[in-house]
Amino acid sequence: MRKGESRGEAHQGQAGAALVIAGANAPACWQPAARSEIGLASSSRRASLVDMGPSRSVFGVTVDALALRKAVDLVASILMGTAALLLIWRFVGAPVVDEGGRPAVPTEAISIAGTPTFGDVGAAVVMIGYSDFRCPFCARFASQVLPVLREEYVDTGRLRFAFKHLPLSIHPFAGPAARVAECAARQGRFWAVHDALFTLSGQPFDLAAVTSTVQSVGVDSVALTGCLADDASEAVQRDQAEAARLGIASTPYFLIGHRQDDGRVRIVTVVKGAAPVSEFRRAIERVRDEAQGTTR
Repeated sequence: MRKGESRGEAHQGQAGAALVIAGANAPACWQPAARSEIGLASSSRRASLVDMGPSRSVFGVTVDALALRKAVDLVASILMGTAALLLIWRFVGAPVVDEGGRPAVPTEAISIAGTPTFGDVGAAVVMIGYSDFRCPFCARFASQVLPVLREEYVDTGRLRFAFKHLPLSIHPFAGPAARVAECAARQGRFWAVHDALFTLSGQPFDLAAVTSTVQSVGVDSVALTGCLADDASEAVQRDQAEAARLGIASTPYFLIGHRQDDGRVRIVTVVKGAAPVSEFRRAIERVRDEAQGTTR
């Protein structure tokens, strides 16, 4: 464990292609609409109607087959459109943005108690990242941006970073990977496993690959198996519930704010998606200036 550390797929995933949205002008993973069962049913129904002849008796009434097919198509289109609108509302709806279309800043202070962190516990600025171990944009942040922020802000005592789990259902193995990371945290190896799991981005991802990877960074496999059997999902579910309450439905997603006296974080700004390091610098400096009572 390094000094200051505590607790211790547009991406083609295993279940389909994740969509890319430009929150804060940066790509992110979010839940796509799976192929609709309504669409499958309507396709089957249309196929049967094509071959039913010019007319047919329905509930004792003779109807024109073409007219019936058009009616079924219309109903199916309405249902599919409604489902699409509900999905859009669910994943990019009003709770996530403000009136200007920017990611909304939570009004409640966020607890990081029991959350894996690194950095000076007394740092005035805290950044909380919601992440998915199978999201390629989370992997990009972890490999390209986080090391820079660590060197420039964490290692100089100006920033503390906290990790929260948000495994998306489009990535079937993201949930188990999050639980593996939580079990590693009980062995004081969370950040080593965090880095190792993200190196598997774009590669086959199954239990064998994960087990081999975490063993390579010093995780005891017997203890890991016992931890997983005892269910290590509580912390993951807690983070997921918090994200849902805050309207966060994409990864990576970052809340940046001040540390309060009670240890919670008052959020000042949000960075959504795999933004360049320059955007994170601006956000961190803005929060630092506010904490010091200056204006940038």
